Amino acid sequence: MEEIRRKVDTSSPSVALIRLLREITRLGKALDKVNLEIQCHLKEAETKDITHVDILGSRCHQLEQISGQLSTIIEKKDELISRLQQPFVGEFLEIDAAHHKNTAEILPMISSDLASFPTVLENIAWIRNFSLADGQLLSVLSSIESSFAEIQSFYQALCQSRNLMSRLEEEHGKETV
Repeated sequence: MEEIRRKVDTSSPSVALIRLLREITRLGKALDKVNLEIQCHLKEAETKDITHVDILGSRCHQLEQISGQLSTIIEKKDELISRLQQPFVGEFLEIDAAHHKNTAEILPMISSDLASFPTVLENIAWIRNFSLADGQLLSVLSSIESSFAEIQSFYQALCQSRNLMSRLEEEHGKETV
């Protein structure tokens, strides 16, 4: 009997189909179990902000901080109202609203010129105090001329030293080769 059963199990297509259907049913149940676990994890991820104790604790702490800040604002309401009703006192430019856009575009462009404005004012003050009538022009020109002569001699010395250095480099390069 046992031998007939084995023969039927291996050769009968209906038995193979039943075995295949059982395997499909088993795999379907395993797939359903995995899908159920996935859905449970998704639901937990969706609801963890209201179900996990740590997250609820941090939310309570945030609410306590906000509540403290709001109660401080309510306590100092009168002081805040009086400060907001007072005009701003400080260094600022009064600009008509119609010209605000143009001013906002131009102000960054002229900021470097505004930064150098004190130097320009010092130059203007120097020019105003400088007088050609008292004979200083000749002394100023002679000092400028002597300064140019010094610069020229320094430049010539620099050129000579560069030439000497390049010769030394060439000679040193020939010796090492």
